[in-house]
Amino acid sequence: MFPTESSPHLGIFVRREVDALRLIHPNAEFRVWHIDTPSTKAHYVFSRRKVLVSVSEWRPNIIHCHYGFTPWFAPHGRAPVVCTYHGTDLTVAWKRRISLLMGVRVDHGIIVSESLRPLAPSRKAMSLVACGVDKAFLPKHPREAVRGPGLPGKLRLLFPGDPKRTEKDFPLFEQVIVELQQRGLSVTYSTLDQVAPEVVVDRMNDADVVVMTSRAEGSPVTVREALCCGCRVVTTDVGDVRRWLSQFTGCRVVDSRSPSDLANACVDVFSELGPDSAVARSMLTVDSEAEAIWEIYKRLLSAEA
Repeated sequence: MFPTESSPHLGIFVRREVDALRLIHPNAEFRVWHIDTPSTKAHYVFSRRKVLVSVSEWRPNIIHCHYGFTPWFAPHGRAPVVCTYHGTDLTVAWKRRISLLMGVRVDHGIIVSESLRPLAPSRKAMSLVACGVDKAFLPKHPREAVRGPGLPGKLRLLFPGDPKRTEKDFPLFEQVIVELQQRGLSVTYSTLDQVAPEVVVDRMNDADVVVMTSRAEGSPVTVREALCCGCRVVTTDVGDVRRWLSQFTGCRVVDSRSPSDLANACVDVFSELGPDSAVARSMLTVDSEAEAIWEIYKRLLSAEA
């Protein structure tokens, strides 16, 4: 889970975490070993051999894995292993079985959402640390001018993900658009499919509503990014979205997966001001995430001493 040239948005929250740790703790050295999504099982095995050799030569004090499969790549017994579980590694049945199996290699787990705790390896120390938002996520215009009450003449929706990923349920998003159009609304939309981080900021600022129709999520960072941009959010009830959206106006969590109910919410959010981006940024930046992770590292190293 790390951005690449072909997938610049993949695992962007991991890169932000590493960048924040480097900035806050400049005397510590951080290295990243990125494991490409394998095209074959042989590729996966070969990648593991390369990572094991590289990590063994460098001899780190802490190994931090992202996603439940990756502890398999960590040299056993060389250093304490931290693993962050990001959602589908625990919510998808076959992936969870692998994550639990790999959990025997983990010394401390991190979940990005409280909803993942019952699914995580039960015999491991577990901390809740949500992925932070990059400071670049700012509103381009005054919130009152752009996000004030009143339905706009043309409704601009943002689908916060890759339409090809089945768990994001893009067909449901398309049905919501049809519902809105049947009510006489003019609707346009954009997606976050394979776009650079700076484009994500632009699209969230250009959107009237972020509409998330996912079937499963852990702690979707795009929801918190939208809040920091002052953009309204309508979403299905997945992951920890209620935890964040309940604190802001202009946002709705919809209990059903009905296109009509989601369309109703897209209209209803304009009965009030959009979320206060200044409040969101004070709560949700990546610096607080990095400090929480650093404290976990310190506890593990103290236990080793």
